[in-house]
Amino acid sequence: MRRFAALCFVVLFVSSAAQATINYNYVPGPEPRTAQTSLYLNRGNGYYYQGKFDLAIADYTKAIELDPRFALAYNNRGNVYSRIGKRNLAIADYTKAIELDPRYVFAYYNRGLTHYENGAYDLAIADYTKAIKLDPNKASIYNNLGLAYFQKGKDDLAIANYNVAIQLYPGYASAYNNRGLIHYDRGEYAPAKADFETALSLNPNVKDSIACLAMLEKKKHDK
Repeated sequence: MRRFAALCFVVLFVSSAAQATINYNYVPGPEPRTAQTSLYLNRGNGYYYQGKFDLAIADYTKAIELDPRFALAYNNRGNVYSRIGKRNLAIADYTKAIELDPRYVFAYYNRGLTHYENGAYDLAIADYTKAIKLDPNKASIYNNLGLAYFQKGKDDLAIANYNVAIQLYPGYASAYNNRGLIHYDRGEYAPAKADFETALSLNPNVKDSIACLAMLEKKKHDK
């Protein structure tokens, strides 16, 4: 996995030199077919938000037993498995959700993120690209696609995707940060500085933007 030199790094759930947007929210999907499956799904969601992951898995599993074609329950159970580091089980659940609902954007998105965490960047790119074809207006998918291209050494494609993310969501601090990191790595300090400053104006807690701006300031004084 590529990393930036010196102090330009960030520690996140996704270990990388830049910030991914992680979708662990429960997004709209196929509706449950009975009140009972809905009960287990909603209780599972509640357990997830409370950090009671074993109980969440149990409820999603019960919803799936009651309705084996319930794609949303597979997706949500996959989110829990991903959260607790059981990535192969997460990928299996996202794959099943996609099999049941081939237009389920966030199942592709979440599987792509899990592939990214596994270092399977080509698979992540394929899933993000499919998600974008299904819904071209979600900025977070372009941001994560940019990260995958960055890890492949395809910086121009990474920047192009960060640009789209910013166009779709001008308040996207992570996308500015990620683009700035590539400019910094290339020695393009003026655009890097502009991106870091924008990121911090949107979110003062972007740690690698803070670190890199400090290094840019040091470079200026060392001249």
